[in-house]
Amino acid sequence: MTTVCRIAVGLAFGLALLWGPAAAQPTYPELAQGESQISLETGVVHWLTARAPLAGFAPVAVGVGFGHRIGRARLAWRLQWITDAFADRPVSFVHVDLLSVEKLFSEGSLRPYWRIALGAGIDLVGDAVKLGSDGYFNRENGASAGLSLSFGSGLDVMITNGVFARVEAIGRVHGGAGRTGVTAGLNGGVGLAY
Repeated sequence: MTTVCRIAVGLAFGLALLWGPAAAQPTYPELAQGESQISLETGVVHWLTARAPLAGFAPVAVGVGFGHRIGRARLAWRLQWITDAFADRPVSFVHVDLLSVEKLFSEGSLRPYWRIALGAGIDLVGDAVKLGSDGYFNRENGASAGLSLSFGSGLDVMITNGVFARVEAIGRVHGGAGRTGVTAGLNGGVGLAY
């Protein structure tokens, strides 16, 4: 019986030595947690500053996004195309959030959030004017373009564990010589979380 006890104690001690260090390893949240999201969004945009041809309302804004959440913090990237086929002049404007830092206030089925993003935009059909030429600093020269800073607030509604709906209000300031502009928008969309 003593031999059996010695073998059992030896096996238990050996397992503790093998399993103990692995179990004692720290678990880092960025490795152990996380949720990625992809989304499709549509919305409307209104230019609050007069910059032809985008001086006014653009009825079509279509975008895609990707984000990764750890706890209540999320990093995201978004691409949006803004157009108005019915305008007097064609409108085609592309904006990308190079990096969006987002704070979620809840991790339940309703997830309100706010965000701030650094991005860039470009008017694909606006008049091209070279630096130093006449009209470059004219306030009516083209649409907003260049680097941008965005501020937004929204709500993600988890429909199932992997499907969500989103609504978001956003304000954006675009900067560029002769092309500074301010926009406001409202987006809605659906996405997958995995």
